[in-house]
Amino acid sequence: MTTARVAIVTGGGRGIGRAIAERLLADGYKVAIGQRGATELEKTRAELEARFDAGPERLRALSGFDVRNQNQVESLFDVAQRFLGAPNVVVNSAGILEKTPIGDPTDIKAEALWNEVLKTNLTGAFFVTRSAAAHIPDHADGRIIHIASVLAKFGVATRAAYCASKHGLIGLVRAAMHELSPRGITVNAVCPGWVETEMTAASIAEYARDEGISADEMRRRAEDAVPLKRFSAPDEIAAFVAFLASPAAKAINGQALSICNGATAF
Repeated sequence: MTTARVAIVTGGGRGIGRAIAERLLADGYKVAIGQRGATELEKTRAELEARFDAGPERLRALSGFDVRNQNQVESLFDVAQRFLGAPNVVVNSAGILEKTPIGDPTDIKAEALWNEVLKTNLTGAFFVTRSAAAHIPDHADGRIIHIASVLAKFGVATRAAYCASKHGLIGLVRAAMHELSPRGITVNAVCPGWVETEMTAASIAEYARDEGISADEMRRRAEDAVPLKRFSAPDEIAAFVAFLASPAAKAINGQALSICNGATAF
């Protein structure tokens, strides 16, 4: 009997992270999901447990966990390993998006949000990568997969911190790949474009307010700027992550792979 592989998914309570946890459960993994907020995570745990008949021996949901804190990250990995076994796959989907315009150097709010975004999206990714490296066994077909963004490949106005954090994440992936490849662990980033999530809906609404137009019109413009004229569904991103976690992707390493309906084609 083949032993089930173990996956840890940060930011697994909603959006892309939840879809990834769901797909990995469907593929037979044991899955630990971490999230800062307890209410949302508990709802996700209950729904996934019911759908997959997954008891605590297959699914663990750990709240009150913050990627900005190395001790809490390490605690998540320790608990997950204690109950499910050593991880083979770690997917870091935790992240935040805030408006950080750079035109006014006296804007204290923008400075604070810059620090918050960088600490969550980049420093948090560093902490997750370090803990993953400490817990994934050598030569166990290990995978570390970070959810980045197409904004790791180009910039947009008023989102300087998010763009910088995701560009930096690609550098982290490339450096970590060199350190971990001798142990048979691959490190990659997935770069989604617009995805149907709560974060996207909030971002569309904020852009619409800035432009003085309706959210529907802002969405139409966003779709129109993409060659395939559509947003992705979270389960499309999850399917791509599941492929990267599979044996078929063992030669893919140190890459920033776009799944963006053509947004980064040029």
